[in-house]
Amino acid sequence: LFLKKNILASIHSPMSETPTIMDRIAPFVIGGLSGMTATTCIQPIDTVKVRIQIKGEELGSAADPNPIKCAKEVYADGGVKSFYKGLDSALFR
Repeated sequence: LFLKKNILASIHSPMSETPTIMDRIAPFVIGGLSGMTATTCIQPIDTVKVRIQIKGEELGSAADPNPIKCAKEVYADGGVKSFYKGLDSALFR
């Protein structure tokens, strides 16, 4: 039990004068998790945006840039999962 307390104290101790490993790594971990959360929230909007852009390239001036209509089409194609296609590669970026 005494050994466990010493190990935990050495990992993160607010009273220590030198930064511990956790003090150095924590900003990177927190930043990475916040970026992944933001990407997950924005992915459906980005999917609709990309679909509108692709339609614009394919159809030219005949394309209808209505995001609501496009979102309904994406949902009809594969449900909620289709909004998150490509999320894995976006998270690794």
